[in-house]
Amino acid sequence: MSRNASSPENRTIILLIEQEEYEQIMPAGVSKFSCIFAEAELSIIEYIEMFYNAKRLHQALEYRTPNEVEAEYAMSLTSALQ
Repeated sequence: MSRNASSPENRTIILLIEQEEYEQIMPAGVSKFSCIFAEAELSIIEYIEMFYNAKRLHQALEYRTPNEVEAEYAMSLTSALQ
């Protein structure tokens, strides 16, 4: 092996290493797409809960946040039950 490896040989080795790493990381029966989809779904939920519902004012809610309206509604329910 005194000569440099050719590009196709290097690519084959790289693909084999990547496949081995992928098989070690990914659980059996789980596709890469489903993991990416789950990660995207969690990011969207985090955005909605952390920014959209907590900080963004909504015109339809009289310029209050959805969290404020929800808290006010919960308080009205508890006071109505007493």
